[in-house]
Amino acid sequence: MLFWRILFFLLYHSKIKSEYLDLMKLFKFLSALTLIFLCVNCSKSETPSPNPDPDVGGGEEPIEPPAPPEPVSEVYFTFHIDESIDTDDNQDDWIVLHDNKGNLLDYKPFESTESLVFEKRSDSITSDFSVTLVKIQFLASDPCVGDVWHNIVTYPGIAKGSVWNYAKKPINSVSPEKIGEFNLEIAEIPGTNTSWIFDHTFLSIPRFEVFRNEATATPNPNGTTTLQNNGFSLYENTSYLMSIMDEGLNLKYKMFNSPNIDESLSFNYNEFEAYDSYLYLPALPPNTGNKIRLLGQNKDIANSYDKGFLLQELFNSNIQSPIPLGFLNQFDYYKTFFEIHFENYEYHYNRNGNKPEISIPEEPNTTIINSDISGFSFQTDLDYMRKTTNWVKRSSPQSCSYTWWQVHSTNENYPSGIGLPMVVLEQYPLLDLEGITLESTKFHINSDSYDKFIEKEFTISSEQPLRDDFIEEWINVFHNE
Repeated sequence: MLFWRILFFLLYHSKIKSEYLDLMKLFKFLSALTLIFLCVNCSKSETPSPNPDPDVGGGEEPIEPPAPPEPVSEVYFTFHIDESIDTDDNQDDWIVLHDNKGNLLDYKPFESTESLVFEKRSDSITSDFSVTLVKIQFLASDPCVGDVWHNIVTYPGIAKGSVWNYAKKPINSVSPEKIGEFNLEIAEIPGTNTSWIFDHTFLSIPRFEVFRNEATATPNPNGTTTLQNNGFSLYENTSYLMSIMDEGLNLKYKMFNSPNIDESLSFNYNEFEAYDSYLYLPALPPNTGNKIRLLGQNKDIANSYDKGFLLQELFNSNIQSPIPLGFLNQFDYYKTFFEIHFENYEYHYNRNGNKPEISIPEEPNTTIINSDISGFSFQTDLDYMRKTTNWVKRSSPQSCSYTWWQVHSTNENYPSGIGLPMVVLEQYPLLDLEGITLESTKFHINSDSYDKFIEKEFTISSEQPLRDDFIEEWINVFHNE
């Protein structure tokens, strides 16, 4: 209707007479009116949409967070077996891994020179785990033919991603070449107790103690003894040190150079000199066994295999007086080994470096709460850095077979739920863990940390530089169940 009204209005007021309009002009005029009509209708239908109110909903849909990445396989442990590890036909070796919750991760047999790589999904590996090494030895000599030794050692708290090199510590068998023998006589040693003189006289070179083929001790009328030593080993261009502690606990020494082959040397005890300085161990309390060994050495000739000159040595001494230890200014450092055994515990002190400072501790108070390997717990008043606990089972008095399981740990990382896979247990019928019993715990009260211990055992070269001063002290407590 609107279209026709507009058309009537325009025609009515137009001063152009209809008789003067030709057909073409009329067509153009009507076409223009049609275009105006279409524009008007379009403007009415295109009403703008209001903007959405974000507070009322209807806004943009929330963006979904990206999906987490799929777990990937991750190498969590690498185990290299050095050629020094002997895995012959009479022996089986296994490695068993558990996570820090006691769940079995993996297990594999291994041979010398192999490299084992252990990997799992990254979301199934704990930050640390335990490593158990199993050694099965089949005995083939009388009287133990058919018997089996089962040796098991567990190391917990091993960091994910660790790489181990399993190797034996080198043993240096190189020694100076023996070129012959010589004899040595020591006259007028105070005292006439020949057994004492034999036990407290020793000869050494820088690398090891020198032993004789035979010796005789002859008491003299003046209350002294003459000691005749025959067949001492002779080494070329070598210094010898002889140390003697007489019955009066006087400790003296004598140094001399290599004699000629088959030469007989003779010294008087008066030629022996006092050491430059002394320390005295207190009289030992009643005990079931003891050992004292002191050596001196110079750094310029020292290596990890040299024992040094032997300055003092006692075995199972029952001396009830302070015991002298002698020191010479010519030595750069000393090696001290001391141990004493009691009914329920033993104490060990090892030091490389300065003069020793030994104080024998009393028996610690230790109470076992759970003696099982898988849940071992106890209480003690002893401060310690790490511990080594042993369980043992002996098949019978008539059998050589036994099972021995040792666990290294700190006071915080003892492994939970450790054990052996059934696949391993079923292969070795004498490997019976049911009857294994707690035997002892070795408390390291002064030593390397647990991590340093693992590093020295498995992850660094076995050729270690000489440490200027190093002390190890431990107390081994026997659990009499």
